[in-house]
Amino acid sequence: MGFNVSETVLTAEQKRAEAERFTAWAWEYLRYVEMRNRHLRIMCGYDTDADYEMRFNPNHDDKGRFTYGSVGGGGNVSAAEVEKRKNIAAKANNLRPKTDYENIERTVVDRTIFDSPKWRSNFDRLTDNEDVNNQIRNVAVQMLKHRDGTFYEDMYLINASTGAIEGFCTDSKLKLKVEANRSLKKAFEKPDIELIGIHNHPFSSIPSLTDLNAIASRSNQTKGIIVCHDGTIFAYTKPKSKISQQDYDIALTRYKGYSIMTMEDKGFQNLGNDYGFIFERIEI
Repeated sequence: MGFNVSETVLTAEQKRAEAERFTAWAWEYLRYVEMRNRHLRIMCGYDTDADYEMRFNPNHDDKGRFTYGSVGGGGNVSAAEVEKRKNIAAKANNLRPKTDYENIERTVVDRTIFDSPKWRSNFDRLTDNEDVNNQIRNVAVQMLKHRDGTFYEDMYLINASTGAIEGFCTDSKLKLKVEANRSLKKAFEKPDIELIGIHNHPFSSIPSLTDLNAIASRSNQTKGIIVCHDGTIFAYTKPKSKISQQDYDIALTRYKGYSIMTMEDKGFQNLGNDYGFIFERIEI
């Protein structure tokens, strides 16, 4: 019996689950899945899906390594065939991307950017208020220095009119996530001010669905800024409503065949058109 490799290797639901489990490298994982689909069939010695009769259904351990999964065919599989499939699982494991715990070097900040005129000037375009832009740049430098070479994130809430710091969290103990502490909650409870949220992304990734939906749910936050450890800055305005997981996934996979950066930018442009927000990538 023939079957579609892409359907048995990873379903859309499994992709979403993996993206949630391995937040930092989810986008790398999506790229990797396509590569793995091609390699698995080649390693099994089959040219087409119709000839590929082996059901390969990998599992993962707690470090993202592939282990031998379930076997189709009602259990009527020879010991030699089982061993062959285990070998394929081992080969697939060698193709996987590194997990975040193995890729900590990617979180290291090149501190020369702090003195780079280009990087510093990138903050001047974030708002029309010089004081606000200067404050965003100041807290960006503080965050990047504080979280350099770690998996942790800081967050500051800046008054969009004065540039004053209305709330902050710099002691989050959760990897790749900012804890909603008392300072942040108190700032979000001030209806008479407009806030700009700034936080860092250790793996220099685009705004997550959580990032977008968080600002959509806050009445007094109108803009989000992400400062990345590689020097990139992402800016986005408030979506008109929360974004569904399905729409987010579709947007980021709609332009397959382009470069990853183009896929992301085009996908976010479409998502912004649908949900009424503006997204900008500012490179160093």
